[in-house]
Amino acid sequence: MKLLMRDSLNFEAGERHGTLSEKFATAKRMLSLNFTLSEIMEATQLSLNDLNSLVLQA
Repeated sequence: MKLLMRDSLNFEAGERHGTLSEKFATAKRMLSLNFTLSEIMEATQLSLNDLNSLVLQA
């Protein structure tokens, strides 16, 4: 069975979305454990903008 280019792109997009979801879940746990934003940024490699949006949602 051949993998089509669009199938490959869909897989990669889904994989990136899953990874990003995991990073946000980790960041939420770290926030609840009172880690600093800089520690969370370093551990998850999320940007400050990403973390600020997460903080505003909480």
